[in-house]
Amino acid sequence: KLNDLFDGDLPDVDKVAYINHIAGKLMEQEILVKQAAENSKSQFGLGDFKGILMDTVIAGLDNYKSMAAQVLGNDRKKQEFADMVLDVVYEGLKTRSSQAINTIQP
Repeated sequence: KLNDLFDGDLPDVDKVAYINHIAGKLMEQEILVKQAAENSKSQFGLGDFKGILMDTVIAGLDNYKSMAAQVLGNDRKKQEFADMVLDVVYEGLKTRSSQAINTIQP
């Protein structure tokens, strides 16, 4: 389903991250929390879900554009962002690497 949803040469990791980001934002919405608790899935989908979903997509676009512009337009922020991402990527890769090694051992 995911591969059919988006056109273009988009990596799967970006597609999954995007859906997880939007879903996470939606789960922060108290009205949706309440409606999910009180309704079936089909009833929930007929409530405020679609409107809040589209608002969240728009807000996400605006937020990502703003953050990207700040990183690209400010040397201090560019360096701080690089440092933060370096930590996350390095630790993630080290964890992945150690997990792979642990699965190889007899």
